[in-house]
Amino acid sequence: MFRRLLRQTSQRFFATSLGSIRHSPNVQFRTKRPGNFPKLILSASIVTWLGLSQDGKTQATAADEEANPELIDTIKRGVLTVREGEVEQGVTILHAALSMANKLGHQDGIIYIHALLASIAYNQGEYIKAEKLYKDVIQRQINKGIDAEDNSVVEMSLKLAVIYAEWKQHDKAKAGFKYCIETQEKKMKSKADTSDDTHALWGMSQDWFAQYLLSNGRYQEAFNQFQEAFLTSCELFGNTHPQSLVLMNSLGTVCSLMGEDAKAISYFTKAVNIAKKTASENLSTFLVNLGMAKIKMGLKGDANSACQEALLIAQRNDLSDVCSEAEECIKQASNMK
Repeated sequence: MFRRLLRQTSQRFFATSLGSIRHSPNVQFRTKRPGNFPKLILSASIVTWLGLSQDGKTQATAADEEANPELIDTIKRGVLTVREGEVEQGVTILHAALSMANKLGHQDGIIYIHALLASIAYNQGEYIKAEKLYKDVIQRQINKGIDAEDNSVVEMSLKLAVIYAEWKQHDKAKAGFKYCIETQEKKMKSKADTSDDTHALWGMSQDWFAQYLLSNGRYQEAFNQFQEAFLTSCELFGNTHPQSLVLMNSLGTVCSLMGEDAKAISYFTKAVNIAKKTASENLSTFLVNLGMAKIKMGLKGDANSACQEALLIAQRNDLSDVCSEAEECIKQASNMK
């Protein structure tokens, strides 16, 4: 009941603060990350990874079953204040809500507010605070008796993996990324859960792990990661599915970074051709990548043509960032001798 009453406000908050993910023009993935934090059960593997405890189960109380209007209103005010750009003030209001939830002994409220504060800290780049809060949320859920394969746990685990990657804690980062990938693949392959959120989190986990490998100069490993993801996506959803196209584009990107320009053009061309047939929202980005790859090969006319087409599509769809990328591509093509 508590979550149901907060759903409309929280969904809008998470769509803003955790919403569409757009990488560089080379590697792109868009998705919405889920914002719910239902009751879960964590496996020994994640408990070991995060150094948590499985001791002490907490029983649900009457306060968990009843929504407190004042508590809900305070959380809503905090969320809306953050959405309006007043982050510091919004956090202050959420801390007031947390104090209220603690006095009420409202476990769902405490967990929910900690999750909100963790996401805010993560988005602000306050990773020390975010790590502590995410681990606290997970620990509290363990104590309520829970499932490691729930999407909310995967989401928090993915963010923790990103934090550990940022801190150069490579063993923990790799373990976290692989946990998220394997968990989501298991659900999809068994048909236990093929929801949009499960699919999106799988794609994000694959993408962010490969991005991590790329940032560390491990191009071949990144290529292998993207290739494995692409094959899995094709097996599950077919090669015309939007995620399969994004991964095809990513394979072209890594080939380009490795200096394998002909292979890069092949991947980008396939992505563009399928994107045109399926009216993909990512067509303009794929065209920019194809144009940039053509520039590397010295194909001035082809590059200019691809990026001119990308610019027209991006303008039609009001994609300002892609417009900038297409214009830069056209400029580089024009400057070629």
